[in-house]
Amino acid sequence: MWKFLCKKGCGNKVLELASGTGRISIPLLREGFQVTGLELSQTFCEASTEKAIPFHPKGKFIKGDISNFDLNEKFDTVFVGYNSFLHLLKNRDGEACLESVKKHLRKDSRFYIDIYMPSPLHYYRPKNVRYPTIEYFDSQINEEVLIEETNDYDPDKEVNQLTWYYSSKTKKDFLINTFSTRMYWPDTMNRLLIDAGFEILNIWGDYSLKPFNEESTLQIFELKI
Repeated sequence: MWKFLCKKGCGNKVLELASGTGRISIPLLREGFQVTGLELSQTFCEASTEKAIPFHPKGKFIKGDISNFDLNEKFDTVFVGYNSFLHLLKNRDGEACLESVKKHLRKDSRFYIDIYMPSPLHYYRPKNVRYPTIEYFDSQINEEVLIEETNDYDPDKEVNQLTWYYSSKTKKDFLINTFSTRMYWPDTMNRLLIDAGFEILNIWGDYSLKPFNEESTLQIFELKI
């Protein structure tokens, strides 16, 4: 999907916000895009930079906060993928991020935000009850790993505190990770974007880019200034 969306832009200069370890950026580099990644973790920046060595100088990864940044350059496409925008827990953090993004766009640039659709059934689940979430193969331990989660949702702040429990067949709860995410309902997100001065070109409901509807599990926004 990201390759398709980046090709919709007016050029090949791309900025990924909260780029992590390069899960999206590195494949885009392979496709010939010139990619800059902004990431809060220095460790992740270093890991991405190492992966990008074969594509030098088309890829660079910079340590920075997506809620307040100024790279002093414009991009054809800017995006924040896979729910990373939800780590901005307060309205003022989201607003600050959007203001920073605007500094890096031209009139013909495109900005994409990819977040999931909140579910009332999910966020009012009983506390301390674990639910299976993700299963994957971990090459470091050579085993299948199951992630279970518990959550504690604050409806007033629209913030969900999640705890992820990582287990394999041989080791229960070998890793426990707690983090919080903001839950943006569509009306809140639409208002936030419009108040920030963005024009909403499209809202898609899944990674095949079907139009958003009441059954959608994602909110993917295509925006311009």
